[in-house]
Amino acid sequence: MAIFGDSHGNHFTPAMGLLARQAGMSGRQITVGGCLALLGYYEIVSPYASQGKCRSLREAMIHFVRENPRLQVAVLAHHWSVYTGKSIYDDQAAIYVLGSRNDKRSQQRSLEVLRQSLEQTIEFFVERGIHVVLLGEVPPFASDPVKCIAAALRQGRSADSCHRPVQEVRERIGTMNSLLSELAARRNGVSFVSPLDTMCDKVWCSPVADGVYMYRDRGHLNRVGAEHLARGMRIPYMEPRS
Repeated sequence: MAIFGDSHGNHFTPAMGLLARQAGMSGRQITVGGCLALLGYYEIVSPYASQGKCRSLREAMIHFVRENPRLQVAVLAHHWSVYTGKSIYDDQAAIYVLGSRNDKRSQQRSLEVLRQSLEQTIEFFVERGIHVVLLGEVPPFASDPVKCIAAALRQGRSADSCHRPVQEVRERIGTMNSLLSELAARRNGVSFVSPLDTMCDKVWCSPVADGVYMYRDRGHLNRVGAEHLARGMRIPYMEPRS
């Protein structure tokens, strides 16, 4: 198993590592913060992305796959929704993905390039017999849930009071969740796994699960949270050995 992605690939690595060990598989991580581990796009317009590092990530992904013919599962994990040209955090500028030097910076074009790049990347893996897991995003919070929990506990409130309405979460990341789900449904050898299934109920998404504080900031899991999340995740070809 190998996980490819940006900083969300980083924060999911403890979960994927745990699942790989339980399945008797080795695991590798090929990630760069702020970059898309996807083929076909030209540039990410973002203050967080180094274009040289993003090119190196794609080259490393291709090299790794070609040099490891026993690879069975490729997990693609990103903070997908931040690349759509619409900021999911109110205090951050929009990030765009361009398909060419002369592309227009817009939500519509970013989504088109994301779709095309995902389809090209999925084809790259599937034609080599590698199962692709499109790993969805964790609920993003408007403010740092760690600070919120600390304040709540000082005030005698429950840490669960730092939850966020599930409707708000779906408004922020629902477009990409729908795209990932659609791509998985249309293609054999591709699965979509969403953390929302275990981190949210019908009303709320919480930064705390079964008493475990899951986050290290408003958009990333901590190591303990990632490993706890793994308990509720079922990844094709990575089922625990009996």
